[in-house]
Order: sequence, then C-alpha cells, then structure tokens
Amino acid sequence: QIVGEHKLGFWTADLLPMLPLVVLALAGFVARCRAGEARHALFLAATGSGGLVTSWLSRLHVGGFDNVIQYGFAAACVLGPVAAAAQPRWLRLVGPALLAVQFIVLGAIPLSPHPRRAALPSPAHRSAHEQLLAYVKAQPGDVLIPAHGGITAAAGKAAGAHGQAIFDLLSLLPMLPNGFFDLQAHGGITAAAGKAAGAHGQAIFDLLSLLPMLPNGFFDLQALGDDARLARMPARCRTALVSFRDGVARVLLEQRYSAIVLDDQIGAAFEVLFALALVGPDGLPGTADDLYRRRPGRLLRDGPALDPLIGFEADDPYALEARR
Repeated sequence: QIVGEHKLGFWTADLLPMLPLVVLALAGFVARCRAGEARHALFLAATGSGGLVTSWLSRLHVGGFDNVIQYGFAAACVLGPVAAAAQPRWLRLVGPALLAVQFIVLGAIPLSPHPRRAALPSPAHRSAHEQLLAYVKAQPGDVLIPAHGGITAAAGKAAGAHGQAIFDLLSLLPMLPNGFFDLQAHGGITAAAGKAAGAHGQAIFDLLSLLPMLPNGFFDLQALGDDARLARMPARCRTALVSFRDGVARVLLEQRYSAIVLDDQIGAAFEVLFALALVGPDGLPGTADDLYRRRPGRLLRDGPALDPLIGFEADDPYALEARR
C-alpha cells in the first residue's frame, strides 16, 4: 500500500533537515564531472541517490515513519564531506559553509519547543518505558509485545516479527468485496487445536490502526481459516500464510509466552480474535482452566506516556499472564 502524501512530501518536507548536505553532495558531483572524474562522480551519485531513493520508497510504504529517512541522511553524511574536500576553489569555500549550516540545523532541532520536532523522549515517556522494561525482565519466560518489540530485545527475551512485516504478509489475503473489515473472522485461530487457526495480534494492531489509510477496502482475515481458499493462492504465498497462522496459534496454546502485553486500543480485538487460543479446554473465558488471564491493576503508572512521538498511539498497555 502506498501513502500518497509522501510521493512529493518526501522531497518537499522530509529532505529539509538534510538539505545543506544534499546540496553539497550535488555540488561535489558537478565539480568532479567538470574536473574529468566522471566515473568517480557517477559512483558517488549512485551511492547518494541509492540512499535517497531507498528512504523515499520506504516512506511511501504504509508504516514508513520518519525513521526511514536515515538511509538518505546516511548517504548525504558520506557524500557531503567528500564534496567539501574537492579541489575547486569555489567548493572549498562553499563546502565548509554548507556543512556549518547543516550543523546549525541539526543543533537547533533538539532545542525546538515542539516535542515531535525535537524527537526526544519526555521524562514521563522514559519512566513508562523503564517500568514496562522492568516488568518484561521480571517474567520467567518470553513476552509477546505486539506494539513494542524493541523492549523484549532490551530485556534479553526472544524478539517477535515486526508488525510491518506481518502487515505485508497479510496483504497477500483477498480483499473483502464489501469494503468492510471482517471482525467475525476468528474461526481460523483454532487450527492448532484441531479446528482453524488465526492471525497474529500485531497484525490486528497494524490493520486496525491503518484501516482509514486504505482506500480500496480491508483484508479478509477469514481466508486464514479457509484452506480451500488458501489453496487457490500461489504456493509461496500459501506456505507463508499457513506457517504464520499455525505457528502463532501453536505458541499461544502451548503457553510459550509468560505474558502478552497489549495496548488498550487493540486489546479487546486481540482477545476476541484469539479467544480459543487464550482460554482453556472448556472454551469458556474467565474459568479456572484459562491459559491466559488478565493481570489485575494497571501495568504502568502512566500508560499513555508510552505513546511514541512518531507513529501509532500506545494508550495504556495491560498484560495477559500465563496460568501454570
């Protein structure tokens, strides 16, 4: 899925913080071409344009937040100083001046009163992050965190698949003809229990948070539980989806996670869609044989403070803990 606003927005807005370096790199390219070093200039141009185009294409992709601009900025950081060291006299004057402007721009950004522009976490955000990290570290086994996967790695736990990768995988599914998201499509979850299997919580989060951005409709998750429909898909697509479907259901039913941390806005959907992988053999929630039960009380003192400056809103996370 392509985010249309970034087709031009990347070149008119995203490049502004690194514009001095980009201009310097272009000046260096022209200088080397005029000096008869066309092969060297073309190599540098390929390096720089590769970084910029990679950032642009990543920005066009659903889920491509501001962090994907790093590819282009890294290329500009390499080519800018190379250009500043070029031989032409005019560039020896212009190059250091553009570098000085770039450092001024980068130095001014953290001083911005707008927290999103500064991109620096607030004390409340750091505190919430440390509380969640401490909770994850205290668990005896691995923890599934659909929306904050980096915390599991910091806690020394096994990391899960990135939400965007799961979203891309689910984009292989057919679209619902009526344009609505099928919240009744949870029969596929129980494949590992001898019925049908379902989708991953991170995928549900990404789908629900991104649905307004999809003009052509929503994905039919019910196809995950319909082997006949999956059989009509290309072999590689079918293999990937079935492996994903059955694997996720299996790890939940086997209680491989000590806890599942869910953000408030996706928790209800997750628990409904994966109900038969969370409850016990009796198939009823809230009974003594439940595989996972909600941890009482709030997980964080200030859950909404965990919201990232860029991306989705985390709201207030809570935990489903495995019952042994």
